[in-house]
Amino acid sequence: MKDQSKTKQVLIHELVSLGQKIAEWEQSESERKSASGALRESQEYFKAVILLGKYLVSLEKVNTLDVELVLTGHRRLAHDLRGRVKELQEHHCARLNEMLVALCDGEKNILQTAPYISWDITAKTWEEFPVQQKWFAFGETLAHVKYLEGRGKVLSKNQNGTIAYSLA
Repeated sequence: MKDQSKTKQVLIHELVSLGQKIAEWEQSESERKSASGALRESQEYFKAVILLGKYLVSLEKVNTLDVELVLTGHRRLAHDLRGRVKELQEHHCARLNEMLVALCDGEKNILQTAPYISWDITAKTWEEFPVQQKWFAFGETLAHVKYLEGRGKVLSKNQNGTIAYSLA
């Protein structure tokens, strides 16, 4: 074995050198994971901003069509496309305003913001809200808050892993 001819001092130096290389590799791997996480968060952020924005733009596009029957994603069939588009635009405008009002008295995370929003459900209080519906509410709240953040109306900051939102 070649190592038998090396002095103890040379072997110790090689071990120290290998230890430093391992530490550098571990640091590099940690930085890669951190960057990967940040990229994933950034993609989710832009997805929320872009998707709600694209949806609102698509309402403008379909509003120009001449149709007799509107097959909505949920609720009822409609025979008045322009009326339904106006209803949806007003809904999202009101929802965006509710998000801003909810943040008027200070920063909140999504779980704290959602109860301030008026939801079309028969529960009397947020506590009585069905759990499955809360998840939908959190998703809608997040999409609208991120949309507002993308428009410069809302700021976000990470507080020990929880994202808090406030007015810009």
